[in-house]
Amino acid sequence: MTDIFREVDEALREDRVKAIWSRYGTLIIAGAVAVVAATGAYVGWRSYSQSQAESQTRALVQAQAQAVADPKNAVAAYAAVAADSNADHAALARLLEARADLDAGKRDAAGDLYQQIAGDSGVNPAIRDLAKLYAVMARLDDGDPATLAGELAPLAADTSPWRFLAREQQGLLALRQADSAKAREIFSALSKDPAAPPGVRGRADQLLSVSSN
Repeated sequence: MTDIFREVDEALREDRVKAIWSRYGTLIIAGAVAVVAATGAYVGWRSYSQSQAESQTRALVQAQAQAVADPKNAVAAYAAVAADSNADHAALARLLEARADLDAGKRDAAGDLYQQIAGDSGVNPAIRDLAKLYAVMARLDDGDPATLAGELAPLAADTSPWRFLAREQQGLLALRQADSAKAREIFSALSKDPAAPPGVRGRADQLLSVSSN
């Protein structure tokens, strides 16, 4: 990750935030998927028997392994899991499917999936909110700043399970708008918050030093 942030530093100095986000944005998405996978497993356990939840979780993990080994067929692997899972596990598979679309440069397809998940009342609200967050992240480099800020606000609220990731995106959005003071305020708070995930704190600390230059 050190090399990534060194390149971010150089890119910021050259006013190329958009290019760096396009290149490395999916890494942040990948980190969040690990969190929601655990959440999904618990939700599945509540809704069905433990054995069913474990079976669906194993299928999702296997699909991830297949996607790594054969990226060209990642979308199909996740779609197959989604078709044979309960609502929450299917949503997780579709989140990964959307990420595979993003990796393949199919941003519109990914956006459609995020919107479907976000609007599915049968899916756990935490997963729906994560889909909303991913939809913002996919548009962070060229979406309308005011619209993005409005969508991030409820996701960054104290009651949101994804508040730390959402606040990180608020900081990146501030950097995109050349608002270094706001970015420093956000990243400083994240880097010092003991409740924030270690990965978020580490990135915030690195980005804090970047926004201070």
